[in-house]
Amino acid sequence: MIKKYKLIAVGGTFDNFHKGHRGLLTKAFSSSEKIIIGITSDAYVLKNKIRKIENYKKRKETVENFLFEKDFTNRTKIIKLDDEFGETINSKKIDSIIVSKCTLKTAKLINKKRDLKKMSKLAIVISEYFFAEDGLLISSKRIREGQIDKEGKVYLNKEWLNKNLILPQSLRPLLKKPFGEIVKGKMLINSQLNIATVGDVTTQKFNKLYGNQKISIIDLLVGRKKVFSDIKQLKFKNNKELIKVSNPPGMITHKLFIAIRKSFKSDYEKIILVKGEEDLAVLPLAILAPLNFQIYYGQPGKGIIKVVVNESVKKRAYSLLSQFNFETR
Repeated sequence: MIKKYKLIAVGGTFDNFHKGHRGLLTKAFSSSEKIIIGITSDAYVLKNKIRKIENYKKRKETVENFLFEKDFTNRTKIIKLDDEFGETINSKKIDSIIVSKCTLKTAKLINKKRDLKKMSKLAIVISEYFFAEDGLLISSKRIREGQIDKEGKVYLNKEWLNKNLILPQSLRPLLKKPFGEIVKGKMLINSQLNIATVGDVTTQKFNKLYGNQKISIIDLLVGRKKVFSDIKQLKFKNNKELIKVSNPPGMITHKLFIAIRKSFKSDYEKIILVKGEEDLAVLPLAILAPLNFQIYYGQPGKGIIKVVVNESVKKRAYSLLSQFNFETR
C-alpha cells in the first residue's frame, strides 16, 4: 500500500510505554513509508524537571521491542533528543510530523523555524487521544502516579471510597502469606525514597533508624494486644499530621481508604491512627501508591516484609480487594 508521506517524524519521552504510544506509532507507520523516532535523553528530561521516569536505555528498548513485534524495525530510525526539535528543523528528507493535540504547538513552532530557513513546512498529522476507562487521558504521568495501568485500567474502584469492605473467610489463608519479600539483615533505606510503614513495631523500628516515612499506619497494638498507650512511645522524630480513623478487625473501611488517599495527596508526612486494626492497610496502600513506592509491614512469624509497588503488585491488590464483600446495613 502506497503511503502518503516518505519520512514522518515523531518525538516523545515514551516513559512507561502505553496504549497511547502504540497508537501514535501505529498511525505514523500507516501514514509514512519510513519514520524517525526521537526519544528524549535523560539530560533533557532532568532539564525539564520530570522525575521518576525510566532511563533512556529502558525507554529505547521498550520502543524497539514494539517495533520488532510489529515488523517495523527496517522502516525506523531512532535518535536521542536533547531538545524539542531534533532533526526536524534541519532535515530536508523529513516531510511530515505526527503529534497529538497536546503537542500541536511544537509542530507549529518547528514549521516556523523551517520557514525562516526557507525550508518546506512539514505536513502535520494529528494522532487521536486514547482514554482510560474513567474517561480521562492515558498518560505516562498517570501511570507513574499509580492511577492506571498501561492499557488504561483504573486501579481504584470508587465504591471503595464509599462502602466498607469485609474480608471473606476464603481469603484469610492467602493473606497470611507475605505480600512482598522478607527483609533480611539491616534495612538500608534511601532517605529520598517515599515509603509507608504499617504496624507499630515496624513503624517504631523505622523511627529509630530513619523516621522519614511519608505514611505511618498504627493501632497501638501488637499481636492484637494493647502495648502502647501513646503514639509518643513510637519515637516519631518530626512533626507529622495525625489522622484518626475507625477500622474494625477483618475490615477495610472506606474511611481508611479516604485517609490513605488524602495522605498521598499531601506534601506532609502523616500518621494514621487506627481504632481497631491496621493489618489489611497494605492493600489500599498498594492501590493508591505511585509506582516504585515502598511499603514495609510486619508479618507474624516472618519478620518485616518489603513491598515495592509496581503494576504486578497493584493488579494483585486489586484482585484481592475485588474478592472482599461490601458491608450491608
